[in-house]
Amino acid sequence: MSSRLASEILRFWNTAQKPAKLGGLNASASAWLIAKLISESRNNVALVCSDSDTSTKLHQDLKTFFALLGLPSEQLDFFPGWEQSPYLAYAPSIKNRVRRLRTLHRLGRGEI
Repeated sequence: MSSRLASEILRFWNTAQKPAKLGGLNASASAWLIAKLISESRNNVALVCSDSDTSTKLHQDLKTFFALLGLPSEQLDFFPGWEQSPYLAYAPSIKNRVRRLRTLHRLGRGEI
């Protein structure tokens, strides 16, 4: 991706009055662009992925690009899905429940 295109996207991002959607990039390019957007943005960013594998990969890529850009990875958090049918009688794993609660707690305190 050219730096000119990235600059135009960043300029649009910082002046957008409503949520923006960007598509057509491969996973690593998306993660790099998102990391750049977060580093230069004055706004909080929430990312929604279609499935848990995509969100896990994106989270790992973002941590890598945050390190390369010198950004604190503490700004990132991961909100895992339930990974189960709502019609089953058992609860999700304790790891997922704790991670979800921790993320919501950090959001409520303005830490992320």
